[in-house]
Amino acid sequence: MIRSMFTGVSGIRAHQARIDVIGNNIANVNTTAFKSGRASFSSVLSQTMQAATPAVPELDRGTRNPMQIGLGVNVASINRLMTQGAAQRTDSPLHMMIEGDGFFIVGDDVNGLFFTRAGDFVQDSDWNITNPQGLILQGWQAPWQEGGPVRNEGVPEPIIPGAVSGIQIIPDMHSVDARATGNILWSGNLWTQDGHSVITREMNFRDSLGRSYSIDVQFRLTEDGWEIWRGRQVTRLSDGEIRTFIGEEEWTDTGVVLEFGADGFPIADTDSGLVPAWYFYMLTEEGSESTFGQIHETSPIPGQRSIRIDFGSLSTQFSASLTLNSTDLDGLEAGDLIGITIGQDGIVTGSYSNGENFALWQIPLASFNNQAGLESVSGNLFIQTANSGIFDGMGITPYEAGTELLAGMLEMSNVDLGEQFSQLITSQRGFQANARIITASDEMVQTASGLLR
Repeated sequence: MIRSMFTGVSGIRAHQARIDVIGNNIANVNTTAFKSGRASFSSVLSQTMQAATPAVPELDRGTRNPMQIGLGVNVASINRLMTQGAAQRTDSPLHMMIEGDGFFIVGDDVNGLFFTRAGDFVQDSDWNITNPQGLILQGWQAPWQEGGPVRNEGVPEPIIPGAVSGIQIIPDMHSVDARATGNILWSGNLWTQDGHSVITREMNFRDSLGRSYSIDVQFRLTEDGWEIWRGRQVTRLSDGEIRTFIGEEEWTDTGVVLEFGADGFPIADTDSGLVPAWYFYMLTEEGSESTFGQIHETSPIPGQRSIRIDFGSLSTQFSASLTLNSTDLDGLEAGDLIGITIGQDGIVTGSYSNGENFALWQIPLASFNNQAGLESVSGNLFIQTANSGIFDGMGITPYEAGTELLAGMLEMSNVDLGEQFSQLITSQRGFQANARIITASDEMVQTASGLLR
């Protein structure tokens, strides 16, 4: 009877633990990226009343199984289910959901690093990207300098993986410098009918401070073909100030001839195969252009900032059509940061008011061989343990982890309410039954005590 009371108490304790787990699951049904738990039981060592005996053929006796009385039940484990929760759309640009395995890395200098599936990040007053507890999302910074990204031959340097650090939109990233024009493309069709043997168009370009200028370019049909001439005056569009070329002629005294083939397109250089292009350059240093150079068939000497003018997209093969224009391919004014977006690859991209977009940060993920081995702490966070595997301090890209980041989405809890209520009813019945065992055993003890008296 005392033994039955002990087993009843152990059953009550085990079912109480299970109800606690279920209660925690239900309480967190709306917690972002919460991972539900499940309690499993195991029997306690049994008391053997009689051991198993083998068969004795000589006595015509068969085998006999052991006689054992169980000593109750214990909580064997509380497992965390790491299955992915459903997606919830929020449309917030800093909210993210991991589509697959992996964890965001967050932390600070005081508490160190933590791991989380919850991607409900915000931007604080210092331009840090933080979670609701104020821990900063960790990542790899793009090579950046004052005025824009670090470039190699005009191309921004790629982001190099390294030790993670807190993602902050540093002051250098708040704006990008202007870009001087380096390439202009002429396109369209030169109409060769009478009355269209002289065509004048504006060609716009920018200096290194992003100021916009305009110059007249004239196409003249001669016996040798189309010649390109440029005007004497250059107008700064911001204030209408007039700048001049070297010399006082309204137009250059000689033009540059543009040859067209039978197909109506400009003839490429026979040696290089490149499309026809000439160069127009500024004589003074950046920011103080006052005199502009002439158009030349070859690039000017080093040290003079040149603009390559590409005529390879022009055509004369279509009649009764005059569509002639120039495009400044790379000249831009200075730009201010107007927003950030996060791609599926974890790249944080800054959008600027001049139309440019640059990579600012890369969001890596932490990957563990045994995700269930992580230890849960408050704030919807995890810390690593010996069972989970050790974080290397760097992480991997979402693509290396075989996952994607879904911006504007959050992962919901993976708690199944129907299953939890079913387990709750089962645990409640088990609790009640074990309580009944204690009551019945107590009554039997009382009866036995009365017999002794």
